[in-house]
Amino acid sequence: MRLVKQDIQNIDAYLKEKGIKYMDIRYELIDHLVSEYESIENYPDLESFLRKRVAWCRKVAEEKRKSIHWGYQKAFWTRLFSFLKKPMTYLFLIFWAVSLHILVSLLSPKVFNAVIISIFYCVPICQIGLFFYQRQLDGIKKKVLSYDTLFNIYSFPHLFMYFLPLIVDYMKSEPYWLAGYCTIGILLNATALIEVVNRRKLILKEYKFLKKYFS
Repeated sequence: MRLVKQDIQNIDAYLKEKGIKYMDIRYELIDHLVSEYESIENYPDLESFLRKRVAWCRKVAEEKRKSIHWGYQKAFWTRLFSFLKKPMTYLFLIFWAVSLHILVSLLSPKVFNAVIISIFYCVPICQIGLFFYQRQLDGIKKKVLSYDTLFNIYSFPHLFMYFLPLIVDYMKSEPYWLAGYCTIGILLNATALIEVVNRRKLILKEYKFLKKYFS
């Protein structure tokens, strides 16, 4: 038995009623449920068929959420390692190290520390600004799970921002250690920012497809 468009819309409405609000999750569930239902020889009532699969649907939705989260974390590290394989990255780090050495010789430790910390915080501040701007611009925060969890990519890089106030007092007399810490933090946060920007473009394309599918 082939399900018609109205049946698919009914499945979608049923899933939303059961708390599965994200379009990308519902799309995957509908694809599976339709295939399963159409493969049954003695077709049961569609509603009773769906009732028996509510728990499974919720389980799949939760597993998908975890899968997307860890997939993003893996993508972040993959992009970071791809940067580390490029000669330009090392040329930039050499230039950065030389620049830091010159600044150490020209500035007092207090001024140098203030400059490095300011540079470091610029990247997370840009991320936060972009975070709020894009969410308002795109307007799909609660519609697509892959978008709603996108900014979790920042979770690990932001640890460097949160821990800096705790350790800065111990590094004030060691400008090179502070510079090294901030350099690693800048590299990680910049990598996360690039990954988020690229992923967002793919998700918006996916959303356009889903919007047409559910229209």
